[in-house]
Amino acid sequence: MKITLLSLIYFLSVLAFAKVNQINPELDTILILKNANVIDVSKGRFQKDKAIIIKNGDIVKIVRIPKKMENAKILDCNGQYIIPDLIDTHIHVTALHKNSIEKTYSYLEYYL
Repeated sequence: MKITLLSLIYFLSVLAFAKVNQINPELDTILILKNANVIDVSKGRFQKDKAIIIKNGDIVKIVRIPKKMENAKILDCNGQYIIPDLIDTHIHVTALHKNSIEKTYSYLEYYL
């Protein structure tokens, strides 16, 4: 019963948020990262001097020259490299005091 109620509340809140965005399109957040070098790992290619258009936290397009977009925040990347969808999820584990391999293993078991 709790799961059904929580699911219903979640669904209604998502629906309400979607309706607000449809009524007020100015709530959309648009960010353009221009002059970026994009490394596309899924296609195995490198794209130089591209603009990445991000709308509400999702990459919408990667283009050569972006169209003028109202209310868009533009950030010049100055030739920096960007790898979309790359998440660094590694950690370093050591014991804080009197480091030994046994203590390190105990910390590792804690994090796992």
